[in-house]
Order: sequence, then C-alpha cells, then structure tokens
Amino acid sequence: MSNQAFLWSLLILPWLTLFFMPKETIKRWMPVALFSALTSVLAVELGENLGWFIYEEAAYPLRTSSYIIFGLNIVVTIWLFLFFIWPILALYRNRYSTKLWIRIFNSYLFPWQ
Repeated sequence: MSNQAFLWSLLILPWLTLFFMPKETIKRWMPVALFSALTSVLAVELGENLGWFIYEEAAYPLRTSSYIIFGLNIVVTIWLFLFFIWPILALYRNRYSTKLWIRIFNSYLFPWQ
C-alpha cells in the first residue's frame, strides 16, 4: 500500500507547488508543458507497444507511468522554464537584436550565400 501512496503523491504533490508560482507564469508556460507531456505520452505508448518499457507497478486505476507524465513532467517543465529558460531568453532579447539572430541563423543554414 505504501507504493500506491508514493505513486499517487507523484501525481498530486507537484501540482500543489504551483500555488507558489504567479498565475501569469503558469499561463505563459503551460502550452510548453502540455507539449512536453504530449511527446512523453507518445514515447511511452510507443515504448510499451514495442516492448521497450515494462512497468512492474502503476497507480491503481492508471495503467502506465502516466502519474509521472501528468504529475512531475508538466509541473517540472513549468518550473524549469521559469527559472532557467525565461532569464536566458530575456537576456538575449535585451542584449541582441532580432536581425542579428536571423543573420546568424541564416549563415548556418545557407553557408554558401
């Protein structure tokens, strides 16, 4: 029974940490987190069907590791984007112009120009 409690806590407890985050931040990064969850679900389903993943135990009504995907994956993605990705994007947005990044990107894509 303690395994089931641990698995359910992996699903529920991360969502409780979002109360410490501003609402605007959740709105900004939720599409990224849902895309991350979608790609994770696709990878898990593919891995199960091809026999790459074997689950010994899952949270009772759930069949696979969806407790990790819909609990930890979504919330940790939002926290990571809040603390790591957003400051880096803000730094580069303020320091460099968009035209410079377009020129750099095009020089790598089309080096013969």
